[in-house]
Amino acid sequence: MRKITVMGNLVADATIYTPQSGNRVSINFTIAVNERFKDSQGNATEKAFFMSCSYWKAKESVKVAEYLKKGTHVVVEGVPDVHIYTNKEGVAVAQQKIEVKEVFFTHSVKENNNQS
Repeated sequence: MRKITVMGNLVADATIYTPQSGNRVSINFTIAVNERFKDSQGNATEKAFFMSCSYWKAKESVKVAEYLKKGTHVVVEGVPDVHIYTNKEGVAVAQQKIEVKEVFFTHSVKENNNQS
């Protein structure tokens, strides 16, 4: 079974991609996941990992994107995936991605709207 759960903050507002055909949209966003650990000298260190996420939803359910704003703290469950693309220099690059199945907001929507 492939499953991943991450918790973090959105680094930017979600964007919506609508394919030419079909009745689904892709809501795309990136989460910063902070990891705290001690380095080899015993000093507390923090490192951020950035996880790209794609959340496929029916066109009628796209309203969730309104709540996926920069700084929003969420828990995401999904399936890990690797997306391979060619960058400007013509080099193939592998990017870790999460194909999102569920998004959980750690604060109420009203609370998030008051912070904006």
